[in-house]
Amino acid sequence: MAAKAKKSKKKSLIIWLAIIFIILLVGGGYTYYRLVYLPSQTVKEEQVVQTATVRRDDLILRVSGAAMLVASDERTFGFGASGKIVSLNVAVGDEVEEGHLLAQLNNSGQTIALQQAERNLTELTSPLAIAEAKQAVSNLKDTVKDVHDQLAYYISPNVLYWEDFRDDATAELNAAKEANDTAAIEAAEMNIERANSNLLNSWSVYESEYVPDTFTVEEIVDRETVTYIVEPTAEAIQDARDTLYLARQRLIEAQYLVTALEEEVIPEGATGSGITQLVNAQISLASAQENLEATALYAPIAGTVTSVSGRVGETAGSNFMTIVNFSAPQVQVYLDVSDWENVVVGYDVEVFFDALPDMTFTGKIIQVDPLLVQSGGSLIVQALAELDEDSLANIGKIPLSSEGSVDVISGRADKAIITPVESLHDLGNGKYAVFVMKDGIPTMQEVEIGLIDIYYAQVLSGLNIGDVVTTGIVETK
Repeated sequence: MAAKAKKSKKKSLIIWLAIIFIILLVGGGYTYYRLVYLPSQTVKEEQVVQTATVRRDDLILRVSGAAMLVASDERTFGFGASGKIVSLNVAVGDEVEEGHLLAQLNNSGQTIALQQAERNLTELTSPLAIAEAKQAVSNLKDTVKDVHDQLAYYISPNVLYWEDFRDDATAELNAAKEANDTAAIEAAEMNIERANSNLLNSWSVYESEYVPDTFTVEEIVDRETVTYIVEPTAEAIQDARDTLYLARQRLIEAQYLVTALEEEVIPEGATGSGITQLVNAQISLASAQENLEATALYAPIAGTVTSVSGRVGETAGSNFMTIVNFSAPQVQVYLDVSDWENVVVGYDVEVFFDALPDMTFTGKIIQVDPLLVQSGGSLIVQALAELDEDSLANIGKIPLSSEGSVDVISGRADKAIITPVESLHDLGNGKYAVFVMKDGIPTMQEVEIGLIDIYYAQVLSGLNIGDVVTTGIVETK
């Protein structure tokens, strides 16, 4: 009985020890979870700063589009006149130089018209015509003098003198105003004032002295002498004035014609029937020459004849021939509308043709169409690029109309200091800042930025190669 009781006590002790062990195990696990595991998880979820190192590299801004190889010059043209072809000097495939005579129309009618025009002008400019023009000037000078004397008799030489003086001063004033000559304007105005003053006095003398002395008439009536004044009427005086003006104008026009015939140059502003006849003759001659020249077809450019639409004996059409210059092909460039501001005359291009995908052809933009072009239901930017000499040396391997792609270089900075775009913070007004890591602490630094593409920016000042900048923050777990 005592042995059985001792065995029971031992079993109870073991059970209690097991319970205590379980309690200690659970408590220790809970303590580890709170004091070790949870803190370690919190550290792992902290924010980590991303960085990048400022370095030196080339930065190139480019936009891409489609390209097509085209001729540098292509002309489709025809005769300037109508008629039958009498000679054809080239065929498709022939090489021609600019100015080369390509074909000729029948020009018998145009030749006769030119000969007649030359004859008409020769008659108008012959020595006899010049002598007759000079004689006309001499005769008109006499007419002007006679009419001037007649008017002077009507209104007195003194009045006419000061009227002529005033007219000359008025012409001088107008010329001075046109030349904006202040001194000449003042002098002309003084002369006009002087003429007007003397005219008033001369008309007074005319009425009181000249008319009685000049136009007093004595007549015997019934054996008695009757004296009275026969003063010129206003109509007679005005008629004399008009006759003098007309004679002077005719003299001026006659002098224009003499000058034109002797110097073979029509004076500026020249008028008159003789001048009109001379001008019309010159125009007729020029027109006849153009009409004759229009019957001959000359090459407008150097190149290769690619089409001829007609034969000898046929009537030529307006689009008779096409010449293409294959020697220096160019590149037609097509870009998206969004790239309008990124294509400018002078920008570099890199062209890649499908026919030679491993070769890069380089050149420059030489033309940008001012208007958008409709293509496939969309509007595109169209430009033209000229290839450089090295590219032209290899372009002969590719036929015209070959297609490919093009990169337009809108900006380039060789061996520039660059930083990732993500490191930039826009301060406004074109200013930027970055955060530079100094002793493990991000420190703001203002920088000057040049070119910027999708990934990198050119640093003009504010950073050095090797500086470490922040580019963002990520969550780590």
